[in-house]
Amino acid sequence: VMCRSAQARAKELSTKDVLHEQQRVGWRCILDRKQNSNEVGPRWDLWILVFLVFIILSRTASVALFHTSLLNREWGFFTLVDHWFSGYGYSFVPELGCASAYRSPGYLFFLTALYSVFRPENTLAQAIAQNIFVVGILWLVYSVGKRLVGKRAALIGGFLMAVYPYTFYHYTQYYHTFLSSFFLLLVIWFVSKLADTKHWRNAIGAGLSIGALAYVQGTILVATPFIVLWLFWVWKWDWKRTMKAAVIMAVFSAGLIAPWTYRNWKQLHAFVPLTTDLGHAFFKANNEVIYELTKRGYPQEVVDTVTVSSTDPNYKQYRLPIELEESFKRDGVFRDSVYWTAWHPTEPALIRSCDAFVLNEVESDRYWKGLAKNWISQHWSDEMWKLQLLKLKTFWQPALFPSVKMGALWSFSGNPIKVWLARNAMTTASAVVIFGGFIGMTIAVRKRKKDVWLVVLILFVYSAMHTLFAGYTKYRIPLDNLLAIYAGSCLILIWDWFRGSGKHDI
Repeated sequence: VMCRSAQARAKELSTKDVLHEQQRVGWRCILDRKQNSNEVGPRWDLWILVFLVFIILSRTASVALFHTSLLNREWGFFTLVDHWFSGYGYSFVPELGCASAYRSPGYLFFLTALYSVFRPENTLAQAIAQNIFVVGILWLVYSVGKRLVGKRAALIGGFLMAVYPYTFYHYTQYYHTFLSSFFLLLVIWFVSKLADTKHWRNAIGAGLSIGALAYVQGTILVATPFIVLWLFWVWKWDWKRTMKAAVIMAVFSAGLIAPWTYRNWKQLHAFVPLTTDLGHAFFKANNEVIYELTKRGYPQEVVDTVTVSSTDPNYKQYRLPIELEESFKRDGVFRDSVYWTAWHPTEPALIRSCDAFVLNEVESDRYWKGLAKNWISQHWSDEMWKLQLLKLKTFWQPALFPSVKMGALWSFSGNPIKVWLARNAMTTASAVVIFGGFIGMTIAVRKRKKDVWLVVLILFVYSAMHTLFAGYTKYRIPLDNLLAIYAGSCLILIWDWFRGSGKHDI
Protein backbone atom coordinates (compact mmCIF):
# COMPACT_ATOMS: atom_id res chain seq x y z
CA VAL A 1 0.00 0.00 0.00
CA MET A 2 2.81 2.37 0.93
CA CYS A 3 4.57 1.63 -2.37
CA ARG A 4 1.45 2.35 -4.41
CA SER A 5 0.90 5.61 -2.48
CA ALA A 6 4.49 6.73 -3.10
CA GLN A 7 4.20 5.97 -6.82
CA ALA A 8 0.97 7.96 -7.07
CA ARG A 9 2.52 10.95 -5.34
CA ALA A 10 5.62 10.77 -7.55
CA LYS A 11 3.44 11.04 -10.65
CA GLU A 12 1.99 14.27 -9.26
CA LEU A 13 5.42 15.95 -8.88
CA SER A 14 6.39 18.68 -11.35
CA THR A 15 8.61 17.74 -14.24
CA LYS A 16 12.07 19.20 -14.69
CA ASP A 17 10.82 21.63 -17.35
CA VAL A 18 7.96 22.78 -15.13
CA LEU A 19 10.35 23.39 -12.22
CA HIS A 20 12.65 25.46 -14.45
CA GLU A 21 9.71 27.50 -15.66
CA GLN A 22 8.64 28.13 -12.05
CA GLN A 23 12.16 29.34 -11.25
CA ARG A 24 12.14 31.70 -14.25
CA VAL A 25 8.77 33.09 -13.20
CA GLY A 26 10.04 33.54 -9.66
CA TRP A 27 13.10 35.53 -10.73
CA ARG A 28 10.98 37.69 -13.03
CA CYS A 29 8.68 38.43 -10.11
CA ILE A 30 11.64 39.54 -8.00
CA LEU A 31 12.97 41.86 -10.70
CA ASP A 32 9.54 43.16 -11.74
CA ARG A 33 8.10 43.29 -8.23
CA LYS A 34 5.53 46.03 -7.54
CA GLN A 35 4.43 46.87 -4.04
CA ASN A 36 2.19 49.58 -5.46
CA SER A 37 1.58 49.79 -9.17
CA ASN A 38 1.22 53.58 -8.93
CA GLU A 39 4.64 54.03 -7.33
CA VAL A 40 7.19 51.66 -8.78
CA GLY A 41 8.02 50.43 -12.23
CA PRO A 42 9.71 47.28 -13.51
CA ARG A 43 13.03 46.09 -12.15
CA TRP A 44 12.81 48.31 -9.08
CA ASP A 45 15.50 46.47 -7.11
CA LEU A 46 17.81 46.85 -10.08
CA TRP A 47 17.26 50.63 -10.09
CA ILE A 48 18.09 50.78 -6.39
CA LEU A 49 21.30 48.85 -7.05
CA VAL A 50 22.19 51.24 -9.89
CA PHE A 51 21.59 54.19 -7.54
CA LEU A 52 23.85 52.74 -4.83
CA VAL A 53 26.63 51.91 -7.28
CA PHE A 54 26.37 55.36 -8.83
CA ILE A 55 26.67 57.27 -5.55
CA ILE A 56 29.63 55.15 -4.44
CA LEU A 57 31.41 55.72 -7.76
CA SER A 58 30.66 59.47 -7.74
CA ARG A 59 31.98 59.83 -4.19
CA THR A 60 35.08 57.86 -5.12
CA ALA A 61 35.66 60.24 -8.03
CA SER A 62 35.18 63.26 -5.73
CA VAL A 63 37.76 61.88 -3.29
CA ALA A 64 40.26 61.22 -6.07
CA LEU A 65 39.84 64.66 -7.66
CA PHE A 66 39.56 66.98 -4.66
CA HIS A 67 41.15 65.42 -1.57
CA THR A 68 44.39 67.36 -2.03
CA SER A 69 42.49 70.66 -1.66
CA LEU A 70 41.97 69.76 2.01
CA LEU A 71 45.54 70.92 2.53
CA ASN A 72 44.17 74.46 2.17
CA ARG A 73 42.55 74.00 5.57
CA GLU A 74 41.10 76.44 8.05
CA TRP A 75 43.87 76.28 10.62
CA GLY A 76 41.64 77.31 13.51
CA PHE A 77 40.20 73.81 13.73
CA PHE A 78 43.62 72.25 13.34
CA THR A 79 44.97 74.42 16.18
CA LEU A 80 42.14 73.39 18.49
CA VAL A 81 42.67 69.69 17.82
CA ASP A 82 46.43 70.10 18.23
CA HIS A 83 45.88 71.76 21.62
CA TRP A 84 43.55 68.94 22.63
CA PHE A 85 46.32 66.44 21.96
CA SER A 86 48.73 68.69 23.89
CA GLY A 87 46.58 68.53 27.00
CA TYR A 88 45.01 71.99 26.91
CA GLY A 89 41.49 70.88 26.10
CA TYR A 90 39.55 72.44 23.26
CA SER A 91 41.05 75.83 24.10
CA PHE A 92 43.18 78.60 22.75
CA VAL A 93 44.11 79.30 26.37
CA PRO A 94 43.18 76.81 29.09
CA GLU A 95 41.17 79.17 31.27
CA LEU A 96 39.09 80.79 28.52
CA GLY A 97 38.27 77.97 26.18
CA CYS A 98 37.76 78.70 22.50
CA ALA A 99 35.28 80.99 20.82
CA SER A 100 32.41 78.66 19.89
CA ALA A 101 34.78 75.75 19.32
CA TYR A 102 35.15 77.44 15.95
CA ARG A 103 31.36 77.46 15.51
CA SER A 104 30.97 73.71 15.23
CA PRO A 105 31.93 71.50 18.18
CA GLY A 106 30.57 68.54 16.21
CA TYR A 107 33.11 69.00 13.43
CA LEU A 108 35.78 69.45 16.08
CA PHE A 109 34.89 66.06 17.58
CA PHE A 110 34.92 64.49 14.11
CA LEU A 111 38.41 65.83 13.38
CA THR A 112 39.70 64.77 16.79
CA ALA A 113 38.52 61.21 16.21
CA LEU A 114 39.96 61.22 12.70
CA TYR A 115 43.33 62.71 13.67
CA SER A 116 43.59 60.19 16.50
CA VAL A 117 43.89 57.49 13.83
CA PHE A 118 45.34 59.33 10.81
CA ARG A 119 47.75 62.25 10.62
CA PRO A 120 46.19 65.60 9.60
CA GLU A 121 48.34 65.57 6.47
CA ASN A 122 46.54 62.42 5.31
CA THR A 123 43.92 64.23 3.25
CA LEU A 124 42.90 61.02 1.49
CA ALA A 125 41.78 59.46 4.79
CA GLN A 126 39.83 62.60 5.74
CA ALA A 127 38.14 62.76 2.33
CA ILE A 128 37.16 59.09 2.53
CA ALA A 129 35.78 59.50 6.06
CA GLN A 130 33.72 62.53 5.05
CA ASN A 131 32.39 60.83 1.95
CA ILE A 132 31.24 57.79 3.89
CA PHE A 133 28.80 60.24 5.50
CA VAL A 134 27.91 61.54 2.04
CA VAL A 135 26.91 58.07 0.87
CA GLY A 136 24.65 58.00 3.92
CA ILE A 137 23.27 61.45 3.01
CA LEU A 138 22.28 60.38 -0.49
CA TRP A 139 20.70 57.18 0.79
CA LEU A 140 18.78 59.22 3.38
CA VAL A 141 17.50 61.51 0.60
CA TYR A 142 15.90 58.41 -0.92
CA SER A 143 14.73 56.99 2.42
CA VAL A 144 13.19 60.27 3.62
CA GLY A 145 11.70 60.93 0.19
CA LYS A 146 10.14 57.47 0.12
CA ARG A 147 8.15 58.40 3.24
CA LEU A 148 7.23 61.87 1.96
CA VAL A 149 6.54 61.52 -1.77
CA GLY A 150 6.84 57.86 -2.77
CA LYS A 151 9.57 55.65 -4.17
CA ARG A 152 9.76 56.87 -7.76
CA ALA A 153 10.01 60.54 -6.84
CA ALA A 154 12.42 59.76 -4.00
CA LEU A 155 14.77 57.92 -6.35
CA ILE A 156 14.70 60.82 -8.80
CA GLY A 157 15.47 63.18 -5.90
CA GLY A 158 18.35 60.96 -4.86
CA PHE A 159 19.81 61.03 -8.37
CA LEU A 160 19.36 64.82 -8.51
CA MET A 161 21.50 65.24 -5.41
CA ALA A 162 23.99 62.58 -6.52
CA VAL A 163 24.74 64.58 -9.70
CA TYR A 164 24.41 67.96 -7.96
CA PRO A 165 27.66 69.88 -8.65
CA TYR A 166 27.82 71.22 -5.10
CA THR A 167 27.42 67.71 -3.71
CA PHE A 168 30.19 66.50 -5.97
CA TYR A 169 32.68 69.17 -4.90
CA HIS A 170 31.72 70.80 -1.61
CA TYR A 171 31.45 67.73 0.61
CA THR A 172 35.12 66.92 -0.07
CA GLN A 173 36.24 70.25 1.40
CA TYR A 174 37.25 71.37 4.88
CA TYR A 175 33.71 72.22 6.01
CA HIS A 176 31.16 70.67 8.33
CA THR A 177 28.18 70.76 5.94
CA PHE A 178 28.37 67.01 5.31
CA LEU A 179 27.53 66.52 9.01
CA SER A 180 24.76 69.16 8.86
CA SER A 181 23.17 67.44 5.86
CA PHE A 182 23.41 63.96 7.37
CA PHE A 183 21.92 64.79 10.76
CA LEU A 184 19.21 67.09 9.35
CA LEU A 185 17.96 64.29 7.11
CA LEU A 186 18.17 61.91 10.06
CA VAL A 187 16.01 64.26 12.15
CA ILE A 188 13.37 64.44 9.37
CA TRP A 189 13.46 60.65 8.94
CA PHE A 190 12.94 59.93 12.65
CA VAL A 191 10.27 62.60 13.10
CA SER A 192 8.25 61.50 10.06
CA LYS A 193 8.54 57.88 11.19
CA LEU A 194 7.43 58.90 14.70
CA ALA A 195 4.38 60.64 13.23
CA ASP A 196 3.41 57.46 11.36
CA THR A 197 4.19 54.76 13.92
CA LYS A 198 3.90 56.62 17.26
CA HIS A 199 6.69 54.35 18.56
CA TRP A 200 8.74 56.03 21.28
CA ARG A 201 12.01 54.59 20.00
CA ASN A 202 11.62 56.97 17.05
CA ALA A 203 11.22 59.86 19.51
CA ILE A 204 14.50 58.74 21.11
CA GLY A 205 16.16 58.63 17.69
CA ALA A 206 14.81 62.09 16.86
CA GLY A 207 16.11 63.49 20.18
CA LEU A 208 19.58 62.06 19.67
CA SER A 209 19.65 63.32 16.07
CA ILE A 210 18.62 66.81 17.20
CA GLY A 211 21.37 66.82 19.83
CA ALA A 212 23.99 65.62 17.34
CA LEU A 213 22.91 68.23 14.77
CA ALA A 214 22.97 70.98 17.43
CA TYR A 215 26.66 70.23 18.01
CA VAL A 216 27.24 70.89 14.32
CA GLN A 217 24.71 73.66 13.69
CA GLY A 218 22.61 75.09 16.50
CA THR A 219 19.85 76.26 14.12
CA ILE A 220 17.96 73.03 14.70
CA LEU A 221 17.24 74.03 18.32
CA VAL A 222 15.16 76.95 17.03
CA ALA A 223 13.25 74.57 14.74
CA THR A 224 12.49 72.00 17.46
CA PRO A 225 9.40 73.77 18.92
CA PHE A 226 7.92 73.93 15.40
CA ILE A 227 8.54 70.20 14.99
CA VAL A 228 6.58 69.57 18.19
CA LEU A 229 3.73 71.79 16.96
CA TRP A 230 3.68 69.84 13.71
CA LEU A 231 3.37 66.54 15.61
CA PHE A 232 0.57 68.07 17.69
CA TRP A 233 -1.31 68.91 14.48
CA VAL A 234 -0.63 65.56 12.76
CA TRP A 235 -1.81 63.67 15.82
CA LYS A 236 -5.09 65.61 15.76
CA TRP A 237 -4.36 67.77 18.78
CA ASP A 238 -3.55 64.80 21.03
CA TRP A 239 -1.66 66.88 23.60
CA LYS A 240 -0.79 63.97 25.92
CA ARG A 241 0.95 61.99 23.19
CA THR A 242 2.62 65.14 21.87
CA MET A 243 3.91 66.12 25.30
CA LYS A 244 5.35 62.64 25.84
CA ALA A 245 7.14 62.81 22.48
CA ALA A 246 8.40 66.35 23.21
CA VAL A 247 9.73 65.34 26.64
CA ILE A 248 11.50 62.27 25.23
CA MET A 249 13.13 64.29 22.43
CA ALA A 250 14.10 67.06 24.85
CA VAL A 251 15.60 64.69 27.42
CA PHE A 252 17.72 62.79 24.93
CA SER A 253 18.87 65.83 22.97
CA ALA A 254 19.68 67.75 26.17
CA GLY A 255 21.42 64.69 27.58
CA LEU A 256 23.65 64.58 24.52
CA ILE A 257 24.46 68.30 24.77
CA ALA A 258 24.93 68.28 28.57
CA PRO A 259 28.60 67.13 28.66
CA TRP A 260 29.67 70.03 26.43
CA THR A 261 27.55 72.46 28.45
CA TYR A 262 29.25 71.22 31.62
CA ARG A 263 32.63 71.66 29.96
CA ASN A 264 31.71 75.25 29.09
CA TRP A 265 30.53 75.90 32.65
CA LYS A 266 33.86 74.70 34.04
CA GLN A 267 35.81 76.58 31.39
CA LEU A 268 33.84 79.82 31.04
CA HIS A 269 32.03 79.98 34.41
CA ALA A 270 28.74 80.65 32.62
CA PHE A 271 25.82 78.72 31.15
CA VAL A 272 26.82 78.24 27.50
CA PRO A 273 25.02 75.23 25.98
CA LEU A 274 27.00 75.21 22.72
CA THR A 275 28.92 78.25 21.48
CA THR A 276 29.84 81.84 22.32
CA ASP A 277 29.94 83.27 18.79
CA LEU A 278 26.26 84.14 18.46
CA GLY A 279 26.76 87.81 19.34
CA HIS A 280 29.45 88.48 16.74
CA ALA A 281 27.48 86.55 14.11
CA PHE A 282 24.43 88.66 15.00
CA PHE A 283 26.28 91.95 14.53
CA LYS A 284 28.07 90.90 11.33
CA ALA A 285 24.66 90.21 9.78
CA ASN A 286 23.01 93.42 11.02
CA ASN A 287 24.95 96.67 10.65
CA GLU A 288 25.20 99.75 8.47
CA VAL A 289 27.41 98.24 5.77
CA ILE A 290 26.06 94.75 5.19
CA TYR A 291 23.24 95.82 2.83
CA GLU A 292 25.60 97.37 0.28
CA LEU A 293 28.05 94.48 0.56
CA THR A 294 25.30 91.93 -0.06
CA LYS A 295 23.84 93.91 -2.98
CA ARG A 296 27.26 93.98 -4.64
CA GLY A 297 27.84 90.26 -4.12
CA TYR A 298 30.52 90.49 -1.41
CA PRO A 299 30.65 88.21 1.64
CA GLN A 300 30.85 89.60 5.17
CA GLU A 301 34.45 88.35 5.36
CA VAL A 302 35.55 91.16 3.03
CA VAL A 303 35.74 93.48 6.07
CA ASP A 304 39.34 93.66 7.32
CA THR A 305 40.56 94.15 10.89
CA VAL A 306 43.12 96.73 11.97
CA THR A 307 44.99 96.46 15.26
CA VAL A 308 47.02 99.23 16.89
CA SER A 309 50.10 97.44 18.10
CA SER A 310 51.75 100.70 19.10
CA THR A 311 49.09 101.34 21.76
CA ASP A 312 47.02 98.35 22.78
CA PRO A 313 46.92 95.22 20.62
CA ASN A 314 43.84 93.99 22.48
CA TYR A 315 41.65 96.48 20.63
CA LYS A 316 40.93 96.60 16.93
CA GLN A 317 38.84 98.36 14.33
CA TYR A 318 37.25 97.05 11.18
CA ARG A 319 37.85 98.48 7.74
CA LEU A 320 36.59 97.92 4.21
CA PRO A 321 39.28 97.30 1.59
CA ILE A 322 40.47 100.66 0.27
CA GLU A 323 39.19 100.12 -3.29
CA LEU A 324 35.77 99.02 -2.01
CA GLU A 325 35.52 101.99 0.35
CA GLU A 326 36.37 104.35 -2.51
CA SER A 327 33.71 102.67 -4.66
CA PHE A 328 31.13 103.20 -1.92
CA LYS A 329 32.10 106.88 -1.64
CA ARG A 330 31.85 107.39 -5.41
CA ASP A 331 28.36 105.89 -5.34
CA GLY A 332 27.39 108.00 -2.34
CA VAL A 333 26.56 105.00 -0.14
CA PHE A 334 29.49 104.97 2.24
CA ARG A 335 28.33 105.45 5.83
CA ASP A 336 29.96 105.82 9.17
CA SER A 337 29.52 102.76 11.32
CA VAL A 338 30.47 101.70 14.80
CA TYR A 339 32.42 99.07 12.88
CA TRP A 340 34.95 101.76 11.86
CA THR A 341 34.44 104.52 14.40
CA ALA A 342 34.92 102.45 17.60
CA TRP A 343 37.74 100.29 18.91
CA HIS A 344 36.47 96.82 19.70
CA PRO A 345 37.98 94.37 22.21
CA THR A 346 39.84 91.55 20.52
CA GLU A 347 38.09 88.20 20.78
CA PRO A 348 39.93 85.85 23.15
CA ALA A 349 41.26 83.63 20.42
CA LEU A 350 45.05 83.82 20.78
CA ILE A 351 47.52 81.87 22.88
CA ARG A 352 48.28 84.37 25.61
CA SER A 353 47.96 84.95 29.30
CA CYS A 354 44.32 85.30 30.31
CA ASP A 355 45.02 88.68 31.88
CA ALA A 356 45.86 90.09 28.45
CA PHE A 357 42.23 89.98 27.28
CA VAL A 358 39.86 92.84 27.94
CA LEU A 359 36.78 90.59 27.74
CA ASN A 360 36.34 86.88 28.10
CA GLU A 361 34.29 84.88 25.63
CA VAL A 362 30.95 85.34 27.35
CA GLU A 363 31.46 89.08 27.79
CA SER A 364 32.59 89.41 24.18
CA ASP A 365 29.41 87.61 23.08
CA ARG A 366 27.25 90.05 25.06
CA TYR A 367 29.20 93.03 23.73
CA TRP A 368 28.45 92.22 20.07
CA LYS A 369 24.83 91.30 20.83
CA GLY A 370 24.40 94.74 22.38
CA LEU A 371 25.76 96.50 19.28
CA ALA A 372 23.48 94.48 16.98
CA LYS A 373 20.38 95.09 19.11
CA ASN A 374 21.16 98.81 19.19
CA TRP A 375 21.40 99.01 15.39
CA ILE A 376 18.18 97.02 14.91
CA SER A 377 16.27 99.20 17.35
CA GLN A 378 17.34 102.34 15.45
CA HIS A 379 16.74 101.01 11.93
CA TRP A 380 13.86 98.55 12.33
CA SER A 381 11.45 100.40 10.06
CA ASP A 382 13.75 101.85 7.39
CA GLU A 383 16.57 99.36 6.73
CA MET A 384 16.09 96.17 8.71
CA TRP A 385 13.27 94.72 6.62
CA LYS A 386 15.01 95.53 3.30
CA LEU A 387 18.20 93.90 4.54
CA GLN A 388 16.42 90.70 5.54
CA LEU A 389 14.60 90.46 2.20
CA LEU A 390 17.87 90.98 0.30
CA LYS A 391 19.65 88.26 2.28
CA LEU A 392 16.67 85.96 1.76
CA LYS A 393 16.83 86.59 -1.99
CA THR A 394 20.55 85.84 -2.23
CA PHE A 395 20.15 82.73 -0.07
CA TRP A 396 17.57 81.20 -2.42
CA GLN A 397 18.84 82.41 -5.77
CA PRO A 398 20.15 79.63 -8.04
CA ALA A 399 23.41 81.48 -8.76
CA LEU A 400 26.19 81.00 -6.24
CA PHE A 401 26.50 83.64 -3.55
CA PRO A 402 28.73 85.47 -2.90
CA SER A 403 29.33 86.21 -6.56
CA VAL A 404 32.63 87.91 -5.64
CA LYS A 405 34.61 85.06 -4.15
CA MET A 406 36.75 85.66 -1.09
CA GLY A 407 38.82 83.31 1.05
CA ALA A 408 39.24 79.69 -0.06
CA LEU A 409 39.15 79.32 -3.84
CA TRP A 410 38.13 76.36 -5.92
CA SER A 411 40.97 73.92 -6.37
CA PHE A 412 40.60 74.45 -10.13
CA SER A 413 40.29 78.26 -9.87
CA GLY A 414 43.31 78.78 -12.14
CA ASN A 415 41.36 77.47 -15.13
CA PRO A 416 38.73 80.02 -16.27
CA ILE A 417 36.91 77.49 -18.47
CA LYS A 418 36.47 75.06 -15.57
CA VAL A 419 35.31 77.87 -13.30
CA TRP A 420 32.76 79.03 -15.89
CA LEU A 421 31.48 75.50 -16.41
CA ALA A 422 31.29 74.84 -12.67
CA ARG A 423 29.43 78.08 -11.94
CA ASN A 424 26.89 77.60 -14.73
CA ALA A 425 26.39 73.92 -13.99
CA MET A 426 25.71 74.85 -10.38
CA THR A 427 23.23 77.56 -11.37
CA THR A 428 21.33 75.19 -13.67
CA ALA A 429 21.21 72.36 -11.15
CA SER A 430 20.14 74.74 -8.36
CA ALA A 431 17.32 76.12 -10.52
CA VAL A 432 15.98 72.60 -11.12
CA VAL A 433 16.16 71.70 -7.42
CA ILE A 434 14.84 75.01 -6.04
CA PHE A 435 12.01 75.74 -8.49
CA GLY A 436 11.11 72.08 -8.97
CA GLY A 437 11.13 71.64 -5.19
CA PHE A 438 8.88 74.63 -4.56
CA ILE A 439 6.44 73.48 -7.25
CA GLY A 440 6.38 69.96 -5.80
CA MET A 441 5.80 71.31 -2.31
CA THR A 442 2.98 73.57 -3.56
CA ILE A 443 1.25 70.59 -5.17
CA ALA A 444 1.67 68.58 -1.97
CA VAL A 445 0.11 71.43 0.04
CA ARG A 446 -2.84 71.64 -2.37
CA LYS A 447 -3.35 67.90 -1.98
CA ARG A 448 -3.40 68.33 1.81
CA LYS A 449 -0.30 66.26 2.44
CA LYS A 450 0.60 66.92 6.07
CA ASP A 451 4.18 65.69 5.79
CA VAL A 452 5.11 68.59 3.53
CA TRP A 453 4.55 71.09 6.34
CA LEU A 454 7.39 69.54 8.34
CA VAL A 455 9.78 70.43 5.49
CA VAL A 456 8.18 73.88 5.08
CA LEU A 457 8.82 74.65 8.76
CA ILE A 458 12.46 73.53 8.52
CA LEU A 459 13.02 75.69 5.43
CA PHE A 460 11.39 78.68 7.13
CA VAL A 461 13.46 78.46 10.32
CA TYR A 462 16.76 77.91 8.51
CA SER A 463 16.06 80.81 6.13
CA ALA A 464 15.24 83.13 9.05
CA MET A 465 18.40 82.12 10.91
CA HIS A 466 20.45 82.82 7.78
CA THR A 467 19.10 86.36 7.53
CA LEU A 468 19.66 87.12 11.23
CA PHE A 469 23.02 85.46 12.00
CA ALA A 470 26.04 85.41 9.74
CA GLY A 471 27.33 81.92 9.12
CA TYR A 472 24.60 79.99 10.95
CA THR A 473 23.11 78.70 7.71
CA LYS A 474 25.89 79.72 5.37
CA TYR A 475 25.48 76.86 2.93
CA ARG A 476 22.05 75.98 1.56
CA ILE A 477 22.96 72.44 0.51
CA PRO A 478 21.40 70.70 3.57
CA LEU A 479 18.09 72.30 2.56
CA ASP A 480 18.63 71.42 -1.11
CA ASN A 481 18.57 67.77 -0.08
CA LEU A 482 15.00 68.27 1.14
CA LEU A 483 13.94 70.29 -1.90
CA ALA A 484 15.34 67.65 -4.26
CA ILE A 485 12.78 65.18 -2.90
CA TYR A 486 9.92 67.41 -4.01
CA ALA A 487 11.73 68.34 -7.22
CA GLY A 488 11.73 64.60 -7.96
CA SER A 489 7.96 64.46 -7.43
CA CYS A 490 7.54 67.46 -9.76
CA LEU A 491 9.60 65.78 -12.51
CA ILE A 492 7.62 62.54 -12.11
CA LEU A 493 4.38 64.52 -12.41
CA ILE A 494 5.61 66.19 -15.61
CA TRP A 495 6.74 62.85 -17.03
CA ASP A 496 3.43 61.15 -16.27
CA TRP A 497 1.55 64.10 -17.75
CA PHE A 498 3.49 63.79 -21.01
CA ARG A 499 2.80 60.06 -21.08
CA GLY A 500 -0.85 60.74 -20.42
CA SER A 501 -0.95 58.21 -17.61
CA GLY A 502 -2.07 60.63 -14.91
CA LYS A 503 0.02 58.77 -12.32
CA HIS A 504 2.14 60.62 -9.80
CA ASP A 505 3.45 60.19 -6.30
CA ILE A 506 1.85 63.10 -4.50
